[in-house]
This record gives sequence, C-alpha cells and structure tokens, in this order.
Amino acid sequence: MILADLGAEVIKVENPKGGDDSRHWGPPDIGGESAYYLCANRNKKSIAIDLATLQGQELVRALAACSDVVVENYKLGTLERFGLDYAALAALTRPSSTARSPVTVAPRRLPPVRAMISSSRPRAG
Repeated sequence: MILADLGAEVIKVENPKGGDDSRHWGPPDIGGESAYYLCANRNKKSIAIDLATLQGQELVRALAACSDVVVENYKLGTLERFGLDYAALAALTRPSSTARSPVTVAPRRLPPVRAMISSSRPRAG
C-alpha cells in the first residue's frame, strides 16, 4: 500500500475464484466492494491468475521478470509447489536490478501483522 501511495505501479495477483476475501467484508461497501478492501488496496492494480495452471505460473514469471520488487503473502511452501518461490523468481530478474537490491538473501518469514501489533502496545513504565 505504501509503495503504491508513493507512486509505484503495484500489481496484486488474486485468485480468479473470488479474488481477495476482504472484497466482501462489510458493511459498509461501495459498489459491492468493502470499504476495508478499497482502503487497503488503494492505488493498486489487480489481476486474477490461477497459480495452479501452467499458464498462470508463466504469467507470474513474466510479471516477476520485469518487476523491481515481488512481495508475497502465501503460507510457507505454497509458491515452491508451483515453482514460484524466491529462488525461482530471483533467477528471472534482470542482473542490474538484482545488483542494486539491498536484499540479496531469501526473505524472512515473519507475519507482517505481528510487527504492527507489537509496535502498537503501550510501553511499560
């Protein structure tokens, strides 16, 4: 969300069988999409891709190959089953963009919400 707010082109890959579950959280909703979904996904583009198909996997590889950053939020091992894990996608990136990247090792697996929750707790003392 922050990258999109700062002007980056963010493309969110969604399941073609209903998309992001939060689309239907509500009320309130605007035009059939929940206010939460619209807020959390503002300035993002979305595309429906079935990762279980070879065509879908090739589309994700093509997107990753021309992307500067890939962020994923799947259960550990899910993308590896489809050949779309960090190692597979990193091998597709342009050499110049990989060389400039500050992250050259596999990403850490910490739940993003955990960091937000822990930073919002009142401090003792």
